This record gives sequence, structure tokens and C-alpha cells, in this order.
Amino acid sequence: MMILALETSGPKFSLALLEGDKVIKSVRASSDLLHETALADEIKHLLSSQDMEVHQLSAIAAGSGPGSYSGLRIGMALASGFSFASGIPFFAAGTLENLFYQMKQMNPEADFFLSLMPARKKEFYLGLWRKDTLTPVISPQWTTEDGIPGMLAEISKSDCLVCNLEIHPFPTCSENVIYCHVEPDAITVGRIAHQKINSVREVHGAAIEPDYLKPVYISGTK
Repeated sequence: MMILALETSGPKFSLALLEGDKVIKSVRASSDLLHETALADEIKHLLSSQDMEVHQLSAIAAGSGPGSYSGLRIGMALASGFSFASGIPFFAAGTLENLFYQMKQMNPEADFFLSLMPARKKEFYLGLWRKDTLTPVISPQWTTEDGIPGMLAEISKSDCLVCNLEIHPFPTCSENVIYCHVEPDAITVGRIAHQKINSVREVHGAAIEPDYLKPVYISGTK
């Protein structure tokens, strides 16, 4: 199961080639904003370094945002193009899901995991997960800073909450908050895709079909 993963939601893109969930090789851009000029060439170099061509891949995966509009557009276009041209299943991994996955790997005993990304001033993209499920308690969505406390009302003082972003004062009643500074990366995109592939096989027992990309999350009209 060879998976090519792309993560282009931030200033620096990253790529990874995985066999199952094992990393064969990964690449991170040396500078910001090289998506348009360097991403396609880096994919070519990554595959050629392993004597592979696109049609030999088992799946391709890409980060689906929220994030940089230009970066996501370029990454999604390349990934979906490879998928349709070569018949390779395509899987999408949300940026907030990417952050959650990494935080859970680092803090497996925590009760809740909160992925946060700043949007505009005092606005955020937010997703909340429990430790015992991969389905979010709060699906990734936009909110204001004032709206966060109400969304986290079910977290009690005794619960351990892991979050990737510090906000002071932190808007939750939990007395045990762990800050785990992680950034979305292609390795995690590939591992999420591998997990989804196994889930599809286990539940449906049928051919894997692509996950189609969700719209970029945006705030309401100002």
C-alpha cells in the first residue's frame, strides 16, 4: 500500500511517501510560498528517488484545509489530477484533523483534543475530539473567541484537554490543559489516509473510492 501525501495548507508545503503507515521518505519546502513553482517538481523527484511512477501508487492523499487558499488550490488540483488521470483513489485529510491526530499520538491518555487555527482577529477554526473516537464531538467549523466557551461546556474540570494553540485566559472550565504545538504535515496526511483505507475495507469490503474535498471553511458575512 504505497501512499503519496501532500500538505499545502501553510506557507511551506510538505510531501511524504508511505508504505502503509511507515514513512519511506518525506520532503519539506525550504522556503515559503513555493507551491506553484516547486511542488510538482518535488513530487517527481520524490517518486523517482524510489524508482516509482504515479500509476504505481495505491492511493494519493492531500490536506483539505482550512488554510491558504492558493496553497490548498494547488495541492488539491495536483492530487485530484493524479487521481483522475491514473485511477488512483484519492483521500482528503482536514487540517484540524491533522492536528488532532498528532496531538493524540503524543498524548494518548488525554480526554479531549482541541484543534484551533486563527482566522481573523478573535476568530478561529475549531474542531473537538474525544480520546475514544475518531469522529469529532464538534466538527471543524468557524467560531468567534466569545463562542468557544459554550462549545466546550461538556468538558469538566477533571478532564485533561490537549490543545495546539495557547489562548489566555483559556476559555474552558478544565483545570488540566496541555499545550501541544504541532503543525499539519504530509506524513500525518498519509497516515490518516491509510487509516481511512483500512476503515473502508473493514466496513464496506468493497473497492475504495475517493473522498471528495469539502469546501474551505469561511466566516459569516461582515
